[in-house]
Amino acid sequence: MIKKGFIFLFFILFFLINAPFVFGQTCPPCDPNSFLCNPLCSSNILGVIQGITTYIATIVGSLSILVFLWAGILYITSAGNQSQLEKARKALVYGVIGLAIAMSGAAIVTTVVGIIGGP
Repeated sequence: MIKKGFIFLFFILFFLINAPFVFGQTCPPCDPNSFLCNPLCSSNILGVIQGITTYIATIVGSLSILVFLWAGILYITSAGNQSQLEKARKALVYGVIGLAIAMSGAAIVTTVVGIIGGP
């Protein structure tokens, strides 16, 4: 039963981590005369930093949602066991902290890039 749970969790994580790639970005077409195309779809460092931050915030936000689900499963299966209830509560708190970090990190970087004069 535990192996099935790990396999299910692996597939969920795989699909959540690959979600930004599936929605893809539109890059300008590559010049056939150039030696190397720009794979970052950005012409300045601020755009690259914002893209990396958005990607990391997406992953952390997805993982925090999984932590919420895990906390709910721990809570439901605790059956009144105080140590299991405490683990579920800690998992919920860590999920909230992770979600807050993901949202605030992306917002701070976007604000700083906007102030500096980014894309």
